[in-house]
Amino acid sequence: MATEWASALENLEAALLQTDSLKDFIFRFVEEVPSTQDVARELAKAEGRPAIVLAGRQSAGRGRCGRKWIGEKEGNVYLSLAIDRVRPDYDRSAFAFRLARRIAERFREKFSIPLESAPPNDLFWEGKKVGGILVESISGRDEIIVGVGMNLVPDEGLQSRCAQPVGFIDAPRSLKREEVALLLWLAVAEFLPELRTPPTSHKNI
Repeated sequence: MATEWASALENLEAALLQTDSLKDFIFRFVEEVPSTQDVARELAKAEGRPAIVLAGRQSAGRGRCGRKWIGEKEGNVYLSLAIDRVRPDYDRSAFAFRLARRIAERFREKFSIPLESAPPNDLFWEGKKVGGILVESISGRDEIIVGVGMNLVPDEGLQSRCAQPVGFIDAPRSLKREEVALLLWLAVAEFLPELRTPPTSHKNI
């Protein structure tokens, strides 16, 4: 792993520890996976705590309704968060779009990049889809897996594999995947106080 990227990962982990609502999350970077959704779910199960997984490449990403997420290039963002203690009455169906809208707002605020959000879970740049959100529930458990994919690098054959207009964020300033990953999980963190039930406190009697 390149020294520059290793340093970026250390900075990401440090930022995680400095974010109160994410302090209990475990963070892992993996070079290549079929799906970050599956890795985040298994990591959370193995460690007994919520998890964030960031991948260098993803070969079998998922979209809504069983569709495939198209976009496998090194340099894109493939990110999933396994979140526990989700309130049983929380409107999960609306969460993906609310998150997409907040991510678009954060892009405008931080990078001056006018991303647009569109129902049910999409992010667009100049009329082309560049990102998407997948929220998966785990049957019988108070846990969801939130996946976010963002295309940051060009892929010459991408459009030929997709029915809708797709692309990447071709902004004047090149975006680093670590700064985008941080923006994404901080956007998710904004929703955690309303999304999760408070941890159980044990009082001495």
